[in-house]
Amino acid sequence: VWAMMAGRLHVVGEPGTNLVDSQVDPNFLYQYIAGDFRITSHIDTLFADSTNGAGLMLFQDDRNWVFIGIVGSGANAKIIVRVCEEGTDNDRSVIPWSGLSAAYLRIDRIAGAVNTYYRSEASPWTAAFSHAPTESLMQRLRIGPCTFSGGSALLPSAFWDFFRAEPVGGAVSMEVKVRVGNSTTPGDTS
Repeated sequence: VWAMMAGRLHVVGEPGTNLVDSQVDPNFLYQYIAGDFRITSHIDTLFADSTNGAGLMLFQDDRNWVFIGIVGSGANAKIIVRVCEEGTDNDRSVIPWSGLSAAYLRIDRIAGAVNTYYRSEASPWTAAFSHAPTESLMQRLRIGPCTFSGGSALLPSAFWDFFRAEPVGGAVSMEVKVRVGNSTTPGDTS
């Protein structure tokens, strides 16, 4: 369920969704972007299970993607950077986030490298992991917020205050498609 609440994007994810190897079926709201860019967001989570997760994703295909976000809650909360190359993922960085449910997240793609960052309220950006893909990523990628249950039957819930994509250096092209209104009928003008 994707809904706007008082200026925030509220996402309640589906049960049984994962972000593991090439089993990539999170709830993912994305836009296409090309070139060098920086994406930033603020997320606040409300998780019912230690496997629930939400954050930012850079996605080429099911076999090549990068995720930074919060996984778990309470004393088990952590920020992870999970990188998948050629269908095999690894948690490249795990940062204890005990007792915290919110974070600012950032992914930069500059000259082919993917750099991830995080911070709490009123603190500077901290580098989480720098990824140099073994094979160059395509120029045009999908980026956006995502949630996953981690295979749990319990639903992950997250709030995004903002999602910002900005060019770094030269020009960046972006394609954003939005459907508003109460109907799923393509001809509906509501």
